Amino acid sequence: MTDIKNQFNGGIINNPVFNYNGKSIRKHIGNIPIEPEVFLGREGEIETIHDKLFESQTLLLVNGEGGIGKTTVAAVYYRKYIEKYKHLFWYIVENNIEEIFLESITTSLKIKVEDNATKKERLNAVLIEISNLNSPILIVIDNANKLKHLDESYEYLRKFPNVHFLLTTRITEFREASFLPIGKIDYNFLKQIFEEYYENLSTKNEILFKGILEAVNHNTLVVELLAKTLKSLNRNETKYSLSSLLQDLQKKGLLQLTLSKEIDTDYKEYKKTTVEDIVEAMYNISDLSNAEKSLLSVFAVLPTISIPYNNLKTLVANHSGLEINLELLSKKGWIEFDQEQKSYKGNTIINEIALKQNKGDLEKDTSILCENLEKYIQHNENEHFENYEQSLGFIEYSKSIINRIPKRDNSFLTGLIGEFYINYGGLTLALEHFEKYNCHFKELYESNPKNVAFKNGLA
Repeated sequence: MTDIKNQFNGGIINNPVFNYNGKSIRKHIGNIPIEPEVFLGREGEIETIHDKLFESQTLLLVNGEGGIGKTTVAAVYYRKYIEKYKHLFWYIVENNIEEIFLESITTSLKIKVEDNATKKERLNAVLIEISNLNSPILIVIDNANKLKHLDESYEYLRKFPNVHFLLTTRITEFREASFLPIGKIDYNFLKQIFEEYYENLSTKNEILFKGILEAVNHNTLVVELLAKTLKSLNRNETKYSLSSLLQDLQKKGLLQLTLSKEIDTDYKEYKKTTVEDIVEAMYNISDLSNAEKSLLSVFAVLPTISIPYNNLKTLVANHSGLEINLELLSKKGWIEFDQEQKSYKGNTIINEIALKQNKGDLEKDTSILCENLEKYIQHNENEHFENYEQSLGFIEYSKSIINRIPKRDNSFLTGLIGEFYINYGGLTLALEHFEKYNCHFKELYESNPKNVAFKNGLA
């Protein structure tokens, strides 16, 4: 029997070797997941996974947004039920799911295949080898986020008679697969996590903390990282208060904090890095098609609220493949879909990442959106009263665009908003937007004083 270091708690766990007709196979194969420093609010999910795998399902997808706690839940389940399994595998998807079986597991189980064997023959050899191991077996596949790869391996994963498959993923729906959604944990648990890494919250700071949670969409990992960052920055004196942090999050976003510092982390391959680097690593838009990226830019500049599908059709009617790309983005976990309301909603953190990673194409990606908003507000002027709620929604969309694409010439849109508020009773808001309108033209004129149109705009 050989002992290996247990990354859960720094101790030692037994990794016994089993003999199968002269071949030695260890109990733990692949990686051993790291135990979380703090685990709160997810005990129910652990029991649900156990019940599903042992009573009804052999393949379960634990899904949720990046940083919400999927890998943590899988790791705790692995640790808690070590003694119930004869063998446990843990792999992180690097390229695709099939590669795990063709390369990693083939090597670990010392499976011999002919050099000229086809992929199907090699996969079948792995199936036979694992099927002959003592059962039950747990295979955890972490970070299985690509629909294409799941589609390629889905039938294969269901062939194993003695294996419980647990996949962590951002995918929200796939055929008839069984899912366990991992949502936001309760406020009190997030507060405990924050206080574990930083300091106890006073009544005043608790109000600020609630604002911070809203700004980061109650993301568990982000809360932990921000707490660690504050502790490191404020070790000797308060350099970065909760008030300053909240102001930054609300005005500049998570990726543009005034102060930041490298912190210790267990996230993937990172050991010491900043909260910004980890947040960007959670999502990489390069995996998306150009049409998906373009539509993600649209959500990035709109307010993070549920937007009815009919409104989206009006806003981006000419967007290539609108319906199919909405479906793909929601299935892949980039946006939320409400089946009952037929509406879509962006994600606060993903929106920030999209704004940064799509920066070069942002104005092009959102040009149709901006043009359609201007047409709607201008051409439906006589119908705003009858459709006040809908029109007010379009005004909110417009205000969000002005804030999130500041370099665009938003003067016309700003003026339309001002006129709307004059006609519908928001005189203070009207004045605010006409002042923005004048400021905008003043900036344009000062940068190009020979342009008569900019000068006239100040009149």
